[in-house]
Formats: sequence, structure tokens, C-alpha cells
Amino acid sequence: MRKLGRRLKKFLKIERKRSLLKVFGWRMISMALDASIIYLLYPFGALMTASGFILAENLYASIIGYLYERAWTRIKWGIRVERENGCKG
Repeated sequence: MRKLGRRLKKFLKIERKRSLLKVFGWRMISMALDASIIYLLYPFGALMTASGFILAENLYASIIGYLYERAWTRIKWGIRVERENGCKG
């Protein structure tokens, strides 16, 4: 099954608009989460806020980033399959 997947990959064309939408979507999620964490930590002072934010951001960004990527593997928009002779299929 893995060999079949590798053979198919060379015929898949990921369009730039898909990548741009993924980046834009991730940045919107990331900014909303960052703002939420800062809002929740603000009463504890600047040093505590900065330290807490660094720790929390790295933890949630890793988890949410992984889930975000997994979700995009299920979205077929922006992926074209090309045949060996270069024709679109």
C-alpha cells in the first residue's frame, strides 16, 4: 500500500491557493488563541504573563497545528491529479 501511495504522490499537484488558504487559516487560529492566553494571564504581571504565554503557546500551537494539518489532509480542494503524460485528470 505504501508503494502505491508514493507512486500517486508524483502525480498530485498541490496548488498555491491551497497553501495560502492553509497559512491564512492557521494564522487566524493562532492569533485568536494567543489573544485568549494573554487575556487570561494578564492579571498575574508582565514576567508571569510572558513566561506563561511562552509555555502555553508552544503547547497549544503544537497540538492545534497537528490537528489542523490532519484536517487539511481530508480536504481535496486545491489538489489536482495529473497523468503521466502531463494531462490533467
